[in-house]
Amino acid sequence: MVDITPPDLLSPEFATDPYPIYRTMRNKFPIHHDPRLGWIISRAAEVRQALTHEDYSTASYAAVRELVGRSILEMEGAEHGRHRRLVSPSFRGKPLASYGEVITAAAAELLDELAAKPDPDLVRDYCALLPIRVIMGIMDLPRQDYAMFQVWYRAAANYVGNYTQDPDVAEAGLRAKRELHKYLQEVIDARRAEPGADLMSSMCTATINDAALTDREILDFCSLLLAAGGETTERGLASTFRNLLDHPAQMTDVRTDPGLSLLAFAESLRLNPPTHILLRRLAATREIAGVSVPEGSTIFCLIGAANRDEDEFVDSEEFNLHRSEIDVSTAFSAGSNHLSFGAGRHFCVGAMLARAEAAIGIPALLRHFPVINYRDGFVPVEEGMLTRAPRSIQVTFGSGR
Repeated sequence: MVDITPPDLLSPEFATDPYPIYRTMRNKFPIHHDPRLGWIISRAAEVRQALTHEDYSTASYAAVRELVGRSILEMEGAEHGRHRRLVSPSFRGKPLASYGEVITAAAAELLDELAAKPDPDLVRDYCALLPIRVIMGIMDLPRQDYAMFQVWYRAAANYVGNYTQDPDVAEAGLRAKRELHKYLQEVIDARRAEPGADLMSSMCTATINDAALTDREILDFCSLLLAAGGETTERGLASTFRNLLDHPAQMTDVRTDPGLSLLAFAESLRLNPPTHILLRRLAATREIAGVSVPEGSTIFCLIGAANRDEDEFVDSEEFNLHRSEIDVSTAFSAGSNHLSFGAGRHFCVGAMLARAEAAIGIPALLRHFPVINYRDGFVPVEEGMLTRAPRSIQVTFGSGR
């Protein structure tokens, strides 16, 4: 019998392991319509076009406006260009270079804490904490507020991934937003009165043609940075450590040459992207993979499938930090051939910050612990639909002697 039924993205089988389903979709159903979700595309060519062509809008992201406001995710045209030009300088050049000290200090502190844990977990104790401490550090926020920010971060991240519409998860996310905004408004007021050299001061003082970011725009961007930027870096780091633990020879390569850390991170972003689905809405009727799709349709762009497209990558289902298709000089830019940071005008504004966190955070952990193994009997499990990674990596450490 020939299987003529498209796979179900809401099935338990997909939640357990989406990758065989992605392969089936690329090969047999490169586009299909699910009445509960919209039009689903899975091949790299169609996904890249959806992320770069002007006929595909980001209007679908209005659905998360309640959490992150009218964010850069959904903005288009002149509004998007203005906002991006005001925000982007804080994530490149001298500001980005200055963040290195913050990342190094945060990693060192967390590694000392991790070494003292009786039951170390690389996700719980390192990957989930590093991005938030970095965000707080580059905002120059007090250390005593770490725990509070971690609660807000987890609530916001859970809100974004709440595709089952659990009302308790939704309310926790919105409560976190209200508390975060109240906290940050006081910071904005202080930085407008007396700017420093931190990210918040940079956003408070940035101007283009005498136009500046409003308090609301800064608050909304900070909500997005916390909800999206923190979680994607956490998940990218988690998948990288899992892949290295699963491939000891490649972990040895990274230990021998720490410069390979970024290749390991980029390859993990390709193979196990933190965000598996990006949304677009058609602004005009288009033909996609031979099918006419009407204006106004929601398009599910399966990043997790496109990044494993056999037409783009040799042995596309395998982890290989040495693969020729990944170039570290472009893997964190709009020229990337993986799609984990998106593509086109909405390419992730925080990609270089994630790069910096990986370049420092991965080799720091490997230096600190000469031997890392899974705890006896532990097997890491990926979880999530929109975003995905191991929720836990339970390990033991050795001396290497």
